[in-house]
Amino acid sequence: MSDPWWQAEGDAVLSWLEANDFAGYDPFDGLESRAFQATPLARSALARLAWLQLFKRLPINLRPLVRVPRTVNPKALGLVLTGLARRARARGQVERELGCRLVQRLGELRAPGSAGWGYPFAWQNRAFYAPRNTPNAVCSAFVVAGLLDYADAAGDDEAAALAKSSLPFFLSELSRTPVSGGMCFSYTPLDHTRIHNVNLLVVATLARLVMRAGVTEGALDVAAPALAFSLSAQRDDGSWPYGEGPAQAWVDSYHTGFNLGCLRLLEPALSRDTARAARAAGYAYYRRALVTADGLPKHYAGRFYPIDAHVAAQGIVTALENADLEPRAIPIAQDTARWAAASLGLGSGRYAYRRTRLGRIPIVYARWCQAWMFRAFGELEAAVTS
Repeated sequence: MSDPWWQAEGDAVLSWLEANDFAGYDPFDGLESRAFQATPLARSALARLAWLQLFKRLPINLRPLVRVPRTVNPKALGLVLTGLARRARARGQVERELGCRLVQRLGELRAPGSAGWGYPFAWQNRAFYAPRNTPNAVCSAFVVAGLLDYADAAGDDEAAALAKSSLPFFLSELSRTPVSGGMCFSYTPLDHTRIHNVNLLVVATLARLVMRAGVTEGALDVAAPALAFSLSAQRDDGSWPYGEGPAQAWVDSYHTGFNLGCLRLLEPALSRDTARAARAAGYAYYRRALVTADGLPKHYAGRFYPIDAHVAAQGIVTALENADLEPRAIPIAQDTARWAAASLGLGSGRYAYRRTRLGRIPIVYARWCQAWMFRAFGELEAAVTS
């Protein structure tokens, strides 16, 4: 079942990341524009949101022109650590020098005054505004996952200790919203949004810290009602809305993939039968509504475009993480990897952001494209060689 092209492709993606010192642009970094910050528009939530959407949709990269700096995103480093861990499993050797550098850098990139990690840019969504380096649940969860994955692969006590030290962020810093029959973890300490992939990422992170790092401190007692909330929100067709707020009822493939991956991690720790039943129903919906007949991931239910690097990478991960439910997991992942390379590959390990009906957006983003594709190739390499 060997098909070594993706090993070389993963090497090329990593080479791009290392050559750029893991720094780059991001789909959501437009508010860091020094030109925009110098205008009164920077004080308007509506203008900030419109500016971000402009930068996400334009097929050309205006960031150098409007003076948006290239930054290192902690989430990208977490994804790379997970990719290194998977490659170590496949190749029988750990890339320790690089792994140790990334662990050390994550220690340095922690959000000021926090036990968590945030994005190196300010961002605005419909619900709230987060200043630069605001610690958030999604970034922190992927950082902790990368640290624990690498700690498991390399026997690295420093990585495990750094992951364990994040516990106060999840238990004390994040806002929580009481809901009927449970509660929901927020995205940041600043908001009270109820977003299911965010909530489940926190629950899965707490459970994994308990299992891997020996954390107790009531972590599972806190996680259980949060899990109950998102399980109760699963619809009859197996899907989850993105969130419970106004205009958050949509369903997309990569956030659904996050939910399924979290439930798989939760089966050994919390409500094994309940979590597995929810995952099985969720994956059945995913296969029915969020992929093509050939198993290629769609962005949204009922809509194929845009073809997106993050969506493609998560499609590979989702198939492989649910191999117990998907008899064709490896062939689907292989086909998705080939499709991503053909649709979005720019050569030399670079992946374009998106392809829409009107053409390709050839901007290369360090986190959204490169780090996600590296992790996906690592997952595929490990699955094929195991």
